[in-house]
Amino acid sequence: MEHLPSWNLSTLFKTQEDCVKAIIVLQKSVKQFTDHYKTKITTSEILLKAVQSYENIVDGMHRVGAFAYLNYITHMNEHEHKTLYQKASDALAVLSSDLAFFAIEINERPDEIIFDVLLIKYKTFFENIRIYKPYELPEKIEQVLIKKSITSSGAWSKFFDETMSRLRFDFEGKKMTSAQIFDLLCHKEAGIREKAGHVIANTLKENIHIFTFITNTLAKDKQLDDEMRGFKEPISSRNISNLIEDDIVHSLLSSVKKSYQNTSHKYYKLKAKILGKEKLEYWDRNAPMPFHANIKYSFEEAKNITLEAYSEFSPRMARIAKAFFEKNWIDAPVREFKDSGAFSHPASTSSNPFIMLNFLGKTRDVATMAHELGHGVHQFLAKKQGALLCQTPLTLAETASVFGEQLVFQKMLQSTKSIEGKLEMLSSKIEDMINTSVRQIAFCDFELQVHKCRQERELSTEEINKIWIKVQEESLGDAFNFSDEYQCYWSYIPHFIHSPFYVYAYAFGDILVNSLYNIYKSHTIENFEERYLIMLETGGALRHKELLGSFNIDISKEDFWSNGMKVLEDMINNFEQEYKNISY
Repeated sequence: MEHLPSWNLSTLFKTQEDCVKAIIVLQKSVKQFTDHYKTKITTSEILLKAVQSYENIVDGMHRVGAFAYLNYITHMNEHEHKTLYQKASDALAVLSSDLAFFAIEINERPDEIIFDVLLIKYKTFFENIRIYKPYELPEKIEQVLIKKSITSSGAWSKFFDETMSRLRFDFEGKKMTSAQIFDLLCHKEAGIREKAGHVIANTLKENIHIFTFITNTLAKDKQLDDEMRGFKEPISSRNISNLIEDDIVHSLLSSVKKSYQNTSHKYYKLKAKILGKEKLEYWDRNAPMPFHANIKYSFEEAKNITLEAYSEFSPRMARIAKAFFEKNWIDAPVREFKDSGAFSHPASTSSNPFIMLNFLGKTRDVATMAHELGHGVHQFLAKKQGALLCQTPLTLAETASVFGEQLVFQKMLQSTKSIEGKLEMLSSKIEDMINTSVRQIAFCDFELQVHKCRQERELSTEEINKIWIKVQEESLGDAFNFSDEYQCYWSYIPHFIHSPFYVYAYAFGDILVNSLYNIYKSHTIENFEERYLIMLETGGALRHKELLGSFNIDISKEDFWSNGMKVLEDMINNFEQEYKNISY
């Protein structure tokens, strides 16, 4: 785990001073843009020049925001990084407020100006703006809301991040970060898992009043915003930003919840039996199976496995992924005051994406690398669409990541010779799929209930705890003992804070990938690899129906989601049969 790569952010800015100078340039550019175009967009020709200028400004804002955030998130204790991040956040909020007029004026213009042939490149961008028209507020109010976000939702999100980054979990005299202590919940020794579970619970409980207050404040803030804009329900704003219809999302939620009994409930009962327990404790959820092969991977091995799997599918995809390693676009070490988890940040279309990992050499870390590289390749390919159309809605944003993970899983499964290794791989994949589909939908269900209750009153910690436990019991089944201390585990999940209802996108992507991968392996569509890369290159320039149409996939059909969950059911049944065929 020594000598792991750290990212080089010089493709964004070489120094912090350069970033600060870029903020000043942006401030001048936005003033010029406002002076030149506000109330003056009267023809398609003027709009074309305006949207091109706007796109350059947006890309510059992305560069500044990415540089400040990526420096901060990996060194959250360093004053200069915190200062730059705050400065950039404040400046970008003001700039966004100053630019708010542009979308409002676009929605005020007639279709013959907006959808002129001159502007065909930006057609989807304008359509996306039109979608928000019913929910727009007067310009002055929009500006106030954007500026106030600095001291409202943005401030509380930042406070959550800093609180979590400063938490230290006292495990046997050693002060651990959240990434280190949560990793112990996967330890082979039950005693260590149990002790880690207690330490996590006690530490979260000591700070639970903070997390309860943040949750209540952000849920109320969202409610007020939703009411002003006229959104039907708390999840509606997320669905609209994802460019997905409410009924499709509700169909997804319903189908996954109906599958609980045949997926997570069945698997965890089997896991309890294999572990020789009547019931699993909550700290046993990620426990390794007794046939655990204890395989460890160096960073180089994980890289090679991932690149080989990518290359077997598409040499072009592998070449793009390889650049992330060769050009230091990855930050891999676990370090103090670095955020936990992993992500791929698109940064800006004039630079390149950056991937953050916390690599510990486990099988799951290889899967995470494959997952984030899928994002990275997608973001790199979609750059060609420009800053306004490169970002894929969340419902499709997880497609490339989960597909890349599937490629690597199949590669590792084929190369594993021992029965124990294969069973470990299968169980690990099943648990990943449960975490991606069942668990994320359960998280979404938790959010729905919290936000609904918050519309009526401020929630106590005990009330939020009860919602959490109820959702966990429904989704994971009676194979578990959920002790009282587990009630506070909702409080560490950052998606609830930063991106309400984001989580269902993971399940959406996982089920969609099941369909795509089955099509790829069945060879029922010609040039699948080429079509797949074209889909990634398209970014957000087309809607889901158009993007998936070339694969004959229709997510509006009711049986699409249940068929996707059937893949997980079949894998669990196969795992059960394989286990019965051997004796220990």
